[in-house]
Amino acid sequence: MRKVSLLLTVFVLFSASAAKAEMSCQDVVGSSICRSMDKITHSMQSYCTGDSCYALWQRQLDMMRQFTHNYENNVGFGTSMSLEMGSLAYSAADLICRVKSTGACEWMKALYYAKVDALYVLEEIQSNASLTNIRRCSLTYTCP
Repeated sequence: MRKVSLLLTVFVLFSASAAKAEMSCQDVVGSSICRSMDKITHSMQSYCTGDSCYALWQRQLDMMRQFTHNYENNVGFGTSMSLEMGSLAYSAADLICRVKSTGACEWMKALYYAKVDALYVLEEIQSNASLTNIRRCSLTYTCP
């Protein structure tokens, strides 16, 4: 009887420590991810015309690539996310899906691939936050 009790106690303690905690915007890694999503959202709300777009697009490319890289290197697959993180991911994905750009082919191609990679991560965050309405879209780019 004593052996069974000890084994059960060890199993319960191991199970509790193995359970993954939910990542939130207050965590070290989570706060970095949340700040990146917020920066993406704000950059997608900026409008430009002519040559000023190139600087904005470069900034958006850098932010989306940094966000994707940071997430893929610091967040484990299937990590549970807070509702706040899911909401931020939804907002960023919504703007990425809605904002359309036209310009030189090489810029449109670079933006397309950065957006596709960022959207993949944003969809994963929404899913891991248990959002029922996940923002996703199909992107295209055309060259003039």
